[in-house]
Amino acid sequence: MFLPIPLTTPALVYAIRLTDDDADLKGMPLTSIHKEALAALKKEGYKRTRVEEDDLVLVGSATEVDLLSPDGKEKISLSFYTEDDSLVERETLVPETKAAAEARYGSLLKEKFPSVKLLCHESRGKTYAVARVELSEATPKRVVEALAETKKAIAFIEQNRGAAPTPVPTDPLVERLKEAKLSYTDIDNFYKLKYGFSDTKRSQIAYIRKVEESYNSLKVQEIFSLCYDKSDPPSSEQLQSIFQKRFSIGGLVLEAPSEKQANWRIRFRVTLATNALPETLKEYLNLVSGTADSLEKELNPGSEDKL
Repeated sequence: MFLPIPLTTPALVYAIRLTDDDADLKGMPLTSIHKEALAALKKEGYKRTRVEEDDLVLVGSATEVDLLSPDGKEKISLSFYTEDDSLVERETLVPETKAAAEARYGSLLKEKFPSVKLLCHESRGKTYAVARVELSEATPKRVVEALAETKKAIAFIEQNRGAAPTPVPTDPLVERLKEAKLSYTDIDNFYKLKYGFSDTKRSQIAYIRKVEESYNSLKVQEIFSLCYDKSDPPSSEQLQSIFQKRFSIGGLVLEAPSEKQANWRIRFRVTLATNALPETLKEYLNLVSGTADSLEKELNPGSEDKL
């Protein structure tokens, strides 16, 4: 006995090819500005790569587009959000660990490319440095500019790949001078600072000796200013007049001419701990320059202000 076999309609398999480059944009949550940006990128030679059937991947509220650079060598990620903003990223492989890469290239990019942010991630034992530019408005011009900026940033990272150079140690005294907002000149073994006094219309130079002196565990640096600097020695009356003075802080030093020094000098000096606060350093410099200027006037009454 034969049972009748019902006729069935054969299954139809459709293979839909996207002939229009922008057909896969239809129905996607892209704004008109996003579509204009993609059109501009196409004119610049960027190509969208294929991810499964199309090159748009929805991630939360963002639509990601994978691009290839015009030369076909670089993979670039472009994210469009539900608003008109976007995110441009480029990445490169670096030899450092993630933490070392962030420390190494983060400071370099911050100085050279302030609009570019650095992100590093590890994948399968390799570290990738990612240059990212975030745009609040994804106009074609700004997206193209961001792509160019990330390209420069990645090229800069690749030029500076490898172990970071040994950092040049910074002088703690220089840091304190900067914190105190003091202008100075670096002259060999000293830092030189010029002071002006509005009430007397005079000026005075103060010096900080770079070399540190140690007293047990205490480290200090000398701050001084000249109140006498002449080829002739000071008279006994002058010496008696100023060396009998008592100072709450600091004191006087008489220097005779030598191979390195042509003149007779008297300087007012103090020592300051190397770990003193910037404000304390500022107060000591004011004290030294002001005291030395008063002593100069006393030693050279009516003479020109030279020191």
